[in-house]
Amino acid sequence: MKSVLRTIGFAVILFTLSACSFGASTAEEMYEHLEKALELEAEFQEQQEPLVELEKEEHKIYEEMITLTTEQMDQINALSEEALATINEREERLQKEQASIQASQEEFKKVEALVADLEEENVQQSAEELVTTMEERYSTYQLLNEAYTKAIALEKEMYTMVTDENMTMEQFTEQVEKINTAYEDVSKANKTFNDLTNKYNTLKPAFYEQAGLDIVFEGNDTEVDGASDNESEGQEDAS
Repeated sequence: MKSVLRTIGFAVILFTLSACSFGASTAEEMYEHLEKALELEAEFQEQQEPLVELEKEEHKIYEEMITLTTEQMDQINALSEEALATINEREERLQKEQASIQASQEEFKKVEALVADLEEENVQQSAEELVTTMEERYSTYQLLNEAYTKAIALEKEMYTMVTDENMTMEQFTEQVEKINTAYEDVSKANKTFNDLTNKYNTLKPAFYEQAGLDIVFEGNDTEVDGASDNESEGQEDAS
């Protein structure tokens, strides 16, 4: 079975205004909402490491399980229960992750409403590109979430199937192939999401600069690498 370790996230690049004029400008209002949207993704970010660890744990269980025979059903059943427990926890963390992204998206809509109020054309164009990129990122996250949800649902089916002594090797192999295909979709969406995240993190400070905001870089708590560099994939024989 293919294992794809999710390495998705938002490079936590925070900025603060070192000085504000009397009466906030449109750009300053946008800054407030942009940084608030980032803060609302904290819960999303907190789920990433635990999700990866749960994936590793589940894959280790799978590798142990496929070494057993039908004469060892007690062990297979026990391992199946362990695997299902890790998947249930992944589902719970996925729900928290999605809620965090949705909250961020709602806050970001306040940015979209302000773009037309920017007076300088070049600043407005910069803001439009920033907004378009973030909207694509949110849409891609939804695709990623759906693909990942489908993949773990197929895994749950597999761990239920293996407790049936009448299951055939053909049925098992077919299910593993479905899981592998599902994780290929996860991998593609994962890479696109990370690419858009990195693009956004380049566009945002550029927009601040064009808008004339006096910003201070606060730090980068989480490094985001492209999924293609961090995925761990290995094909296991269904035997």
